[in-house]
Amino acid sequence: MSTRAGLFAARIGSPYRFDKMVPRSDFQDSNPVTTSYVIGPPRSGTTLVGYLLAGLPGVLSLSEPHLALEAMPTWKMHRFHRRLQHEIGLARTTPPFRGGHSAYHRFLERLTAASGFTRLVAKETWRTGAPLPVSWNSSSLLRDLRAAAADRTTLLIRHPYDTAASTIRLLRFNTNWIGRVLQIRWRDLPYFPDRLTIVRWAARNWCDFLSWAQTIEQPPIRYEDLVLQPEMSVPRLCAELGLLYRPEMLDFSTPRNAFGGLGDPGVMARRPSEINQAAIGRGRQLSERERSEVADLVRDHAEALGYPL
Repeated sequence: MSTRAGLFAARIGSPYRFDKMVPRSDFQDSNPVTTSYVIGPPRSGTTLVGYLLAGLPGVLSLSEPHLALEAMPTWKMHRFHRRLQHEIGLARTTPPFRGGHSAYHRFLERLTAASGFTRLVAKETWRTGAPLPVSWNSSSLLRDLRAAAADRTTLLIRHPYDTAASTIRLLRFNTNWIGRVLQIRWRDLPYFPDRLTIVRWAARNWCDFLSWAQTIEQPPIRYEDLVLQPEMSVPRLCAELGLLYRPEMLDFSTPRNAFGGLGDPGVMARRPSEINQAAIGRGRQLSERERSEVADLVRDHAEALGYPL
């Protein structure tokens, strides 16, 4: 089964991932919390980056917290935060009952401060366009969040073929008859009639994200560079977020600071043991027609980023 609690959900109650903490930095009330953002299309490596950043002292790393506000009814969001706070030892802090994303953002910063952290990193995914329900469209919100933290935001992108192939897997419970059945229970879940619809949406969403990146004149970090050359790409990523890079971020035996949130259970429920280079090239799983559809939509942006089609 599936739930709207996670990004295009995959199993009820399973889109949560929590790791035990390493010692936090000392917190003083006079130190304000600084928030940074990691933004990219779904399946572009944002969850991996969130996990890596949780290896820094004093950092609370949350996966798609603003999606929780949109995807869950108030009672369920409160239950989600109670569980998160209990599992990773955060201070008991009650989310707002109303007030929208501004009030929710203030809550997240209060939670971060009360729990002894000085930095909050929020990983969010760019989602826009049909057939997504309007409430799942995050582009306007992410524009606003980035505008408020332009010097503390990093953007991620992945080869469009690999993004499309991985998105098919992510949305496997939101298509065909399974997706229709789930919509009976959760009416605002997105529904994709077939694989080709998923591929077209992923490609258009990918282009929309890059058009925005061009508008704000911020080149994204390529997922492939992050995976193949982490010693070079992760320091750049930290610099864009206003964080000090530490080599132990790339040591997966190092315990993480608090890390949890929403996402694909296949990613969130497993503790990474290494950066998986095998994830590069998954676009080979696409059919010839699917690759042609993606290429027709993304060609200009792909060439600008050095992605062969």
